[in-house]
Amino acid sequence: ISTEDLSTIGESSFDGVITRAFSAHPHRVASRSTTFNFGLGIGKNTDVACYALKDGEKARRLATFSIPGARMNHDVAVTNRHLVFFFSPMFMSIWNALLKKGLVSTAKWRAEQGTEIVIVPIDQPDRLIRFTAPAFHLEHVVNAFELPGGAIAIDYIHYDQLSDLEDFVGG
Repeated sequence: ISTEDLSTIGESSFDGVITRAFSAHPHRVASRSTTFNFGLGIGKNTDVACYALKDGEKARRLATFSIPGARMNHDVAVTNRHLVFFFSPMFMSIWNALLKKGLVSTAKWRAEQGTEIVIVPIDQPDRLIRFTAPAFHLEHVVNAFELPGGAIAIDYIHYDQLSDLEDFVGG
C-alpha cells in the first residue's frame, strides 16, 4: 500500500520469506523498529511461522513450530521481548473442508484439551515456552506488555468457549 495515498502497489512475498498465509494482525514494536506477524500452514497438524520485518532490512523468519491438529489462530500478543500465541481447543476437519463444508464450520470444541500457549522469546526464538491452560478462546489482542520482574500482561477479548464468540458475532 502506498504511504502517500493508500493506493494498492501490489503483493509481495518479501523475497520469498513469506511462504504461507500472513495474518491480518501484525504488531509493531517501536523500540525494535520491527513489525512482527505470523502465518499458519493447516493440515494434519498446524505449522506456525513467525516473521520479523525490521525497518530498512529484509524480512526474516524468526521461528517455526507446530501445534497438534488442524487449528486456527486469529491474533498474537507481542511485547518488547516476546510473541505469545494462544491456541484454543478448536479442532477442524480438513476432510470435511475439502468436501466444501468450509474450514471453520467443521470446528469441534474439545475443552478437555485446554488452550495451548506458546511463548516465543524474540532474542532466543529457538527457546520456546509451551504450556496448557484451562480452555478458552482468544479472538483479538488489545495490548501486551511486560511488567517489572518479567511477567507478561495481555489485554484481550476472552471467550470461555467458541460458541460464546459465535453467539456474540451472530447476535
